[in-house]
Amino acid sequence: PDKEAMIQRLYDLGELVYDDFEKSYYQRLKKQMFERGEDDKLGEYISNNFPFTLRIQHDYKLVDESESEHYLWLRRIYPDRDRSLTVRWIPDADSITISPSWLIKKRNELAAQIHSGDVVVEQETIAEQVRFQKWPAMRLEGTWKNPQRYIGGPFRTIAFKDSESNTIFIIDFFVQAIGERKKPYLDQLDVIAHTFQLETEKS
Repeated sequence: PDKEAMIQRLYDLGELVYDDFEKSYYQRLKKQMFERGEDDKLGEYISNNFPFTLRIQHDYKLVDESESEHYLWLRRIYPDRDRSLTVRWIPDADSITISPSWLIKKRNELAAQIHSGDVVVEQETIAEQVRFQKWPAMRLEGTWKNPQRYIGGPFRTIAFKDSESNTIFIIDFFVQAIGERKKPYLDQLDVIAHTFQLETEKS
């Protein structure tokens, strides 16, 4: 093969190695998290009252929910750090196309209601097409800020449309941890997000 083909081959192998490493990392993290404790009662409550279920690490609280507005908010607070995860669902979504601008707008709307006006810092946020379990999805990763409270931090948002139920699901999670590395906490929230199952998939 010529030089360009060899370089491309090395690049492709590097991508595969990285993907394998990332998959192994999240598998280990998930095992560690739920070995330390899982809130089965909260997981059961979510399963019984919402069109999906999640596995919840210990110490998370369901701090807000709305059946009419289709969201729930889970939060884990320590004195020096705050971790939050929300799930929002939009039924009858056949006419909606998920785009970066639409997703940022929806995140800002819910944050204005339950997070005291947090907004996405668009110039520090990237969007990409990914696969979330069996669904093609849009993923945002970037920074949020609260102009009134002078705080901020990293976030990730995943949105996908389930064609069988004609519903869009938006899973959003963020961290505030002043003076600490945020990625480990964000990755833990990512693990919880990936335990998402629809009611039709529950066994």
